[in-house]
Amino acid sequence: MNLPEFSIKKPVTIIVVMLIFITIGIISITKLPLEMMPDISFPGLMVQVPYPSSSPEEVERIITRPIEDILATISNLDTLSSTSSDSSASIHMQFTSGTNMDVATMEIRDKLDLIRDKLPDDIENIRIRRFGMNDRPVISFSLTLPGDLETLNYWSENFIMQELERIEGVANVDIRGLRNKVLSIFLKPEVFYASSIRITDLINTIRNNNINISAGYVEDDNLRYVIRIPGELKVLEEIKSLPLNNKGLSITDVAAVTYDYPIQEQFNRLDGNETVRFQIYRASNANIVDVCNAVKAAMAQIQKSEPVLENIQTIFYSDQSVDILRSLKDLTISGIVGGLMAILLLIFFLRKFRTTIIIGIAIPMAIVFTFSLMYLYKTIFGADVTINIISLSGLMMAVGMLLDNSVVVLENIFRLRQEKNYSALEASTKGSSQVALAVTASTLTTLVVFISIGFMSQSGFGRFMTDFALTISLALIASLMVALTFIPLASSRLLSGKSKEKARWLIKMTNLYEKIISFTIKSWKTKAFIVGIALAFMGSAAFLFSNLEREFMPRSSEREVNLTVFMPRSFTINQMKSLFSTYEEILLSRKEEMGLEHLTIEFGVGRARQGRFQGRIELNLTDDGPSVEEIKESLKKLLPQRAGITYEYGQRYGRGGHSMGISVELIGLDYTKLT
Repeated sequence: MNLPEFSIKKPVTIIVVMLIFITIGIISITKLPLEMMPDISFPGLMVQVPYPSSSPEEVERIITRPIEDILATISNLDTLSSTSSDSSASIHMQFTSGTNMDVATMEIRDKLDLIRDKLPDDIENIRIRRFGMNDRPVISFSLTLPGDLETLNYWSENFIMQELERIEGVANVDIRGLRNKVLSIFLKPEVFYASSIRITDLINTIRNNNINISAGYVEDDNLRYVIRIPGELKVLEEIKSLPLNNKGLSITDVAAVTYDYPIQEQFNRLDGNETVRFQIYRASNANIVDVCNAVKAAMAQIQKSEPVLENIQTIFYSDQSVDILRSLKDLTISGIVGGLMAILLLIFFLRKFRTTIIIGIAIPMAIVFTFSLMYLYKTIFGADVTINIISLSGLMMAVGMLLDNSVVVLENIFRLRQEKNYSALEASTKGSSQVALAVTASTLTTLVVFISIGFMSQSGFGRFMTDFALTISLALIASLMVALTFIPLASSRLLSGKSKEKARWLIKMTNLYEKIISFTIKSWKTKAFIVGIALAFMGSAAFLFSNLEREFMPRSSEREVNLTVFMPRSFTINQMKSLFSTYEEILLSRKEEMGLEHLTIEFGVGRARQGRFQGRIELNLTDDGPSVEEIKESLKKLLPQRAGITYEYGQRYGRGGHSMGISVELIGLDYTKLT
């Protein structure tokens, strides 16, 4: 007894198994994580060492080169490059494919510990960052509060941040634009230099008096008490009164000590207002849509529950869940339309409503089976399976393949009913059994092709194709299951009516096809003619393919424009504020004309590149405004041209990065010759 016969003779068993798979499939749709793209972690790391108030030459000499020398001995290292600026050193490391990046990270930490004492003492931290497609924030928003900015800073750092970190699936909350009080010591030159005290003496005095000391332990009968002497400086007056020498000279005698907000050197503005910006990062196994919805709900609850924050304005300017749901919706609609078109074609050719119903049920059933197989594959093998654009594209492509097996089985059953007048039960049993082996072999040959794609290299493209191949492979298995179980079972119950004769136009098309085939195999001349036509098509296809543009990912233009403003090093903070205020006035006055939804501006002396200060202008556009190219042309005409000010225009692409024109790198050992 083969599978089609078993499904007809044991309908209850088959129906129960189908219900189990349908239940798992429906549950899996809510359990599988939603993402825009598969999580691609490239085999690369970056070591970043902040070191402000220096020079590129000094940073290269005392930080970059020692780190490069020790990291060059890391195993599986492919390329090593570095960038030294006046505020930091960045070392980029690219590893060979297949390298365990967790082990590489630990090895890098061990190597850095070996030379930590050779680096400057005032380096606060060394950051190690990994490269991944999903390492960007899933949702970003800005907060503005009319009135005192200090209130917004306090609540953002001490309340809102903690509430957001408690959300399930949130891995990290990054805040930008906060201003924290700092301890500042302003020397009195005439007194300080006359006292013969060195800067290092002043630094060591504060450092040595700002420590907690372990003083051993005291035993009392059977108890042991650990003694620790707290010595941290917590009061400003304590710092002022610290002695510098044995003559009674204290810090307050040679310097003015303050604990206050520093001079603002970094500015984050949204639509002309000072803001605090939040960037939310998700955990690796969290659902992006759920995390974004939870963050929005939490911010709404915070605004309702705290009277101080009832006038706070929350602007979500970046939300991955919106793009994900929009893309998934478009793909779903495309799949539904494709399935309906296939059903209409079946009505056109078979001219029987009941056969169309069977196929119409088989399509969604096979799709639900596919989701259940994806969930089982993820659960059993611990694979990283998600619903994303690539996997869903594979499923939409497989909709046609889902029909192939079912149509072949159903058409053979229908043929036996029509030509040999078999009963529905007999036609279903014999018809499905006759083609079961052929359908299985056809599915397995197609399956082998896509399974082999899943074993491609672990490069970015290979990771994409793994998701694509996995989805199509599971869809093919699901379609085979449906074709050999549900189709025979449903046909034996539903195809009980009187069968219609073949339409005349269909008979004529069949006869015409027979004549064409007879002509192609009539003689060696006709065979050579057909082979020549095939070769001509192959040659033209190869020529057209060679002239097609090639890129890693297709660019899907988003409604966002980025503009980088470069300023000379001689620019002061006041000059920057004046310049960017001019930009705000120009752009916000034309908000409706340009279709501008939000205007984000960042600038300050801490942002530098290519030996110049840089600021950033980000324009979030509405969906019904002018095109992105028109906006870029308008910006070139609207923004003022000033001496020393240059612009770098960029357009954001959803899955193709930022388009910034051509980048040229000059490589050499002598910095003076390169400049």
